[in-house]
Amino acid sequence: MSVRLNIEKGVAYITLAAPEKLNAYDLEMAKSLFEAVLRAEDDGEVRCIVITGEGRAFSAGGDVKFFKRIVSGEERGAEEVLLYLHGTVATLRRMGKPVISAVNGVAAGAGIGIALSADLVYASREASFVFAYPRVGLSPDGGTTFLLTREIGYHRTMELLLTGKVLGAEEALSWGLVNGVKEPEELLPFVSSLAGKIAGGPTGAYARGKELIAQAYFGAMETQMERERQNIKESMKTDDFREGVLSFIEKREPRFTGK
Repeated sequence: MSVRLNIEKGVAYITLAAPEKLNAYDLEMAKSLFEAVLRAEDDGEVRCIVITGEGRAFSAGGDVKFFKRIVSGEERGAEEVLLYLHGTVATLRRMGKPVISAVNGVAAGAGIGIALSADLVYASREASFVFAYPRVGLSPDGGTTFLLTREIGYHRTMELLLTGKVLGAEEALSWGLVNGVKEPEELLPFVSSLAGKIAGGPTGAYARGKELIAQAYFGAMETQMERERQNIKESMKTDDFREGVLSFIEKREPRFTGK
C-alpha cells in the first residue's frame, strides 16, 4: 500500500508510504491518496488531517519510471493521474476540516502542490522544495502555479521555474512558504500535538472560517488547475518531454530542442 491512513483521537494521519521511490506518484499512488483524503473527509470522527511522507522525502513529484512507460506507449494512465491529483488538491483546499502538512524531506513538482494545499505547513530542517517540471520537459500541475504565486509572488515563482533553484527549509520560511521549521526528530511530534489541539477545538467555527478565507484567497483555483491539466497534456506530446524522461533515467544532461 503506497498510502497509509491512520486515525487517532480525532486526527487522520495520511502518510505517503513509498520511500523506495521517494514517494513519487504514479496512478496507484495518486488514486490511493485521493481515496484516503476522501475517507478522512467523510469520517465524522476526524476533526483534523495531517499529511506527511515516509523516509527521506515528502514527495518527489511524478514517478519518472511511470513517465517512461508513457513515453514508450506502455502506459495510458496520465489523464487519470491528473484527475486524482487535482481532485486531492481541490478536496484538501475546500474541505471544512483543518489540514496540516509535515514536510519531512524533499517536496518536488506536484509534491509542492500537495504540501501547500494544507492550511498549515511545517517543514523539517532537512526539507527542500524544487520546481522539478522543466527537468523532464513538463509544465507545472498539482495547483502549484496557483499556490506558489499566491504564497511567494510572481517573480520568486518564476525563479523556481526557470532556474531549478532548490529552496531549503530556512529560505522557504523566510519566503513565507512554510509556517515553521523543526528539527527532523521534532517535526511529527510537534505537528501531532498541534493537530490534537486543533481536533479539540470548535470544529464548526473552524470550518466556517476556513471557507470564508478560502473564498477570499483561492476563489479561482480549480479553474487554474484545469489550465494546468490542459497544458501538461500538451507538454506530454513533445519531443522535449521524451528527451527529459530518457535523460533522467539515463542519468545524463537533457538535450532539449524546444519541440
